[in-house]
Amino acid sequence: MANINISWTTNPADTSDITSYEVYVCDATANGHFTTAAQLQTKLDAIQGGSSAGAQGLELIESITDLTALSTTSPKTLTTGSYHFGIAAKNQAGFKVLNDTSVTALAVA
Repeated sequence: MANINISWTTNPADTSDITSYEVYVCDATANGHFTTAAQLQTKLDAIQGGSSAGAQGLELIESITDLTALSTTSPKTLTTGSYHFGIAAKNQAGFKVLNDTSVTALAVA
């Protein structure tokens, strides 16, 4: 089992309406494996509409309120393997996934 350390290279230029960055494991269930920003956006829209993260095959691993952060270390542990992670900006209206670089595969050793 290993803790999760994730980093990214850029943040949105305007964060005035963002309350947090949400980092999800996109392989949390048998229905969770996906690899595109459009797929993540659809699942996050369903959560905003009242669905649970688990029902969408997602598991929230970190909610980041420091909008200048370029990395996070989560206390959540995962078994060794390859997982897809997704990051989205969140505000009162919902979630916004930037592009396909927002969903990436990483190995947990």
